[in-house]
Amino acid sequence: MDQSAASQANDHAEIQTQPEDKTKLECLKLQLEIEALKNPFRTNPAHWISLATAVLAITAVFFQYRLSRTEFILAEAKSVQAKIETEKAQEATKHLREEIQGLEQDIAVKGKQRDELQALLRNADFAS
Repeated sequence: MDQSAASQANDHAEIQTQPEDKTKLECLKLQLEIEALKNPFRTNPAHWISLATAVLAITAVFFQYRLSRTEFILAEAKSVQAKIETEKAQEATKHLREEIQGLEQDIAVKGKQRDELQALLRNADFAS
């Protein structure tokens, strides 16, 4: 490993003395890349950053899914509750209308009875 670093340092110094040789620079770059690829991925911080980003993205997708699922369930529950309340209100309205109808009939009956009693009272007054 020390020999490799020393040879790379020598190559680097050589390259600085002859910057016009582009092919030599490209070969050195490729050699350095090949050496970097030979190292295990766990020693390369770029791999850890990529892995952390992927884990973060997967975690975010999971939590977003749970959040949207929870919101969907809550919306469904509110919808069902609103339907139940609507049905209760319609049932109460129906009962109130029936009660109103019954009271109107009672009013009509009481009105007829009043008219009959007034007629009897008038007849009693004329007879006396």
